[in-house]
Amino acid sequence: MTTARSRAEQHIEKLLQQVEPGSTRHHLLSRARSFKASWIELGELLCQVRHEQLYRQWGYTDFASYCREEIRIRQQTADKLTQAYHYLEREAPQALTDDLGYCPPDFRSLHLLQQIEAEGQLPAVDFEPLRQSVLTGQLSHPGLSRQLRELNRRQENLARQQDLKAALQAARRLQNSLQRLGDCSQLSSHLPLIDSLVAELQQLQTPDTLSTCDSGGGAPPWE
Repeated sequence: MTTARSRAEQHIEKLLQQVEPGSTRHHLLSRARSFKASWIELGELLCQVRHEQLYRQWGYTDFASYCREEIRIRQQTADKLTQAYHYLEREAPQALTDDLGYCPPDFRSLHLLQQIEAEGQLPAVDFEPLRQSVLTGQLSHPGLSRQLRELNRRQENLARQQDLKAALQAARRLQNSLQRLGDCSQLSSHLPLIDSLVAELQQLQTPDTLSTCDSGGGAPPWE
């Protein structure tokens, strides 16, 4: 990893010596060299490059090629940076002009928030506290990921409870119907099996059993 990063830095350093100082291209290369510490400026410049198609002036056919070949950033990372910048611009515009040492959230966290909000993956009661905590710097990216996994586990657990409730109601309706038919129907021979199914579904609805059945769930849709 260190070797690959060093090669990328050497590549950018070489280009910095060839590009006119003070130009947009030079400024962007400088920000790319240290984007982890100044991702907001890099995100803003990448938005400009993409919108104005400046990469064409620099000999690249598309934005992805420019990112990959010149500043050594993957298309996926560039997309996250630009989307995070737009999200911050909309949700906390004061952060873009703050000269008082505002420490911006991790761009990956902002990208996650933007994705979750756009797709409506969390109810407002769960989403809003996360959003505020990220924007105010109270929640790190690892912390956000942990809380999202927990929320996803809770949602899956709730869905499981609802499915069990629906299954139990259906089984009880069948049980009642067979009991009303009595011995006059050949179907009554299945009643012990239905009684057993009802009892098992009731057992599965207890908190302890739900916890045992919970395998941790799959990955949240935003990961």
